[in-house]
Amino acid sequence: MRTINDVFVLRNYIKNILGKPLESNYQSDLIYPLLTFVIVGGGFNGIENVGELNHFVKDGQLKKLN
Repeated sequence: MRTINDVFVLRNYIKNILGKPLESNYQSDLIYPLLTFVIVGGGFNGIENVGELNHFVKDGQLKKLN
């Protein structure tokens, strides 16, 4: 991520993906692949991204999707 716009694009993408399983017409066999994220890099940026994603989900940000 090089710009603040990249951050907002990624945040909106993650919110969209995490909100898909909440839709009542979504197929249950497609939920697990949608909730799987791969973060490449074990350096500072990779570890920071994993921590922020975990924090984002655990702090109830999904409630703000509606």
